[in-house]
Amino acid sequence: MLVVAVVSFVLFLADCVCGAELLPIASASGRPVLIACDPGADTGEMGRYLQRFLSDRRFPAPLQRVTAKSGSSPYGGPLWLLSVDSSKFAKTTRDEGFIINAWKTAAGTPRLALTGKTPAGLRAAVARLLGKSANDGKTLWMEPGRELVDPFIRMRLMNVGQAARRQAPPGSRFEDANYETWDPKRIRAYPEMVWHLGFNGIQVDECRGYGSVKDDELVRVRKAVQSVSQGAHDWNLYVSFSQWGDVLFNEGETHCWNLPRQREQILGFIGDLARAYGPYVDNITCRFCDPGGCTSNGCDLYKTPQLVTTGYYRAFQKVNPRVSATLSLWANSHFWRYSPKPVDLENYSASFRNLSDTSYGRAIPDGAKFLDDTFMPPEVGLALHKYYNSDQAKAIADAGRPVDIKGWYIGDMEMNDNLTINMTAVNERFSSIPKEARDRVRMQTVEMCFHGWPQVINHYVAAQKLINPARQLNTLVREFCAATFGPASADAMADLYFACENGIERSPTSAIPWPAGFGTAAHNAKLREILARADAVKLPANWKPNFAFPVPAQKFLDMLRARLRLTLAVSEAKEAVDAARERVAVAKTGGRGSIHIDVQDEAGANIISTGGRDIALTTRLEKGKTIGQSFTASRAFTRIGVLCTKWGGGQAGFKMALYDAPGGKLLIYTVEQDVPDVEHVWLNTPRPAGTYYLEFSDATGDRVGVYNSTELCPGGHLMADGKPVLPDGILQLAEQAEAEVKQIKENAVKNLPHLPIDPIYTQDASVIVQGYRTRSIPEMIMAL
Repeated sequence: MLVVAVVSFVLFLADCVCGAELLPIASASGRPVLIACDPGADTGEMGRYLQRFLSDRRFPAPLQRVTAKSGSSPYGGPLWLLSVDSSKFAKTTRDEGFIINAWKTAAGTPRLALTGKTPAGLRAAVARLLGKSANDGKTLWMEPGRELVDPFIRMRLMNVGQAARRQAPPGSRFEDANYETWDPKRIRAYPEMVWHLGFNGIQVDECRGYGSVKDDELVRVRKAVQSVSQGAHDWNLYVSFSQWGDVLFNEGETHCWNLPRQREQILGFIGDLARAYGPYVDNITCRFCDPGGCTSNGCDLYKTPQLVTTGYYRAFQKVNPRVSATLSLWANSHFWRYSPKPVDLENYSASFRNLSDTSYGRAIPDGAKFLDDTFMPPEVGLALHKYYNSDQAKAIADAGRPVDIKGWYIGDMEMNDNLTINMTAVNERFSSIPKEARDRVRMQTVEMCFHGWPQVINHYVAAQKLINPARQLNTLVREFCAATFGPASADAMADLYFACENGIERSPTSAIPWPAGFGTAAHNAKLREILARADAVKLPANWKPNFAFPVPAQKFLDMLRARLRLTLAVSEAKEAVDAARERVAVAKTGGRGSIHIDVQDEAGANIISTGGRDIALTTRLEKGKTIGQSFTASRAFTRIGVLCTKWGGGQAGFKMALYDAPGGKLLIYTVEQDVPDVEHVWLNTPRPAGTYYLEFSDATGDRVGVYNSTELCPGGHLMADGKPVLPDGILQLAEQAEAEVKQIKENAVKNLPHLPIDPIYTQDASVIVQGYRTRSIPEMIMAL
């Protein structure tokens, strides 16, 4: 074997020191790279791959199988040494362990050595090389130094999701974000990128109920899932097949295991899936709650999921005896109520946690013990909900079962047809994994919902953090940008990514980044500077990034620049709107321009949102008095919310009523007996666009009131006892200002740059199925 100098073993080496002199490890104009492989087949596969990789980027690279003696002989150009040598690693190192070493000889010649503990380790080293190196079109560069990696999480899977299948209607310009619409060759090639990012597996779904796949579409969908699974095996990636356990055809429509006819349907469905996918997959994972989880006719959320999972496992085993199985506990916090002792449930959000019954130790049927093998073979693993939980992982591991993790709402956001740039949250999530997880977790998944979009950077960060949680976010982001857009553009592109980072939450204000200072002159100047640097990035027409993306890197650049231009347009409009409103002397009314009011449409998007949480701007509702707010809704709405307070006091309430005008016709009212403190009180009332009046009266209890805002409510006035709070002169100025504000908004929308490449440039029915729409850029401006 080739002899490669190494130093003593450490688990992880820190990121290379920035500022070190870069090594030119390949050149388009200099001497060719000599790729020196061990004579064995273990290195030849990767040697040939690197030769193709270099040739595709116009770097000549002859391939040579050499012995240790000839491999260490003088060579006048860059020499890449590939070896598999387990003796260089501690016994505790995983099989995927590897060393990358880059240095310069005494004669100044670059040398690069890739050493894997096993062939899998060498493959991981090659993938890491693509992230570490940067191509400027003429030279491939790398920081000198030695990096030894022993992956923290053994199996790191990217879930190849299908959100665009149900959210982008046929013919939508974003239909291509659904990989199932691609041609089979492109689909089969896709997992090469997954390997490059640092994953060693994929998870696939057929889930025909997700988007209600019709029978005539099933052949295409099934062929796509099979093709991407075949492609994963082409690149030596593990394949997990995820399936809704008791939901077969339509989302939320469960089939009952305890009804003989429906059980036969389930078993027939399972058999069909096993024949279709058994030859292509290594694992079958079943999930039951969200969208299923039958609890009728004696079914429960402990025994029944195990029996159904066992049914899947046995059917897939008949086709593929090597297949493993996992019961996913996604959304199934009920499962843990059967534990004999309390279990921490912090990885479940409130919407996925069983809050109605917080008891533990529920009776387990048939005399079984918690997590024993009465209902499910002992080798079947359990997947934790979303992220690592020490309590739950210990219980599963102590029972002798594998511990997996079903990650979701981490790498992407399935519910919005929108860019989800989320590197910071991904970094925080995987930086916090405790050391104990290394020996407990077998498999972690991270989802990709919209394919060929620039949020793929989330997945690079996720995979690299699962390999080494100590790696720094800024290093990873810049590394990704250098490998994708070239080293000269890396800083500008990293800043562009961070400027576009909107996070994972599904809310109107997270559709674009909305940090503190949004809409100010200083913030807008910063965005313009970042945009100017991004506009200076030019990629050659034949540009090939290091990663095998399914789309040209130019598309990422175009989508990110479009997003920042549109974000800037909203922020500039806010700056102009705020300036116009400041010209109104609201200070003469104590800064109370309006009630803190939110008027929302059926999707939960704000049509009006005045904001304001300053306790100094609260107004007490006195007994026998009224507080009111007129407003004009530019489109139909479904509910109105007002932020209220009791100043920490006891029970207090009021009447909340909606009229068609001040002193006009009563449309609807509610009486709140106990108003929550510093929370919204909502009035659900679907109404068309128009002008309305909301009034609070009949105060009861200790003390109760509303928060105010310095902002003026569109098309309305703050009222007290039926009269405008603002004096006549100020009222006239306010009306003039609102007319000016309306004109500013309309002009901002009219002058938006034409950027339909951005998913939220518009959200009409040709772009997205309306049940999944978010607030479009014009709507954001009009809601200011």
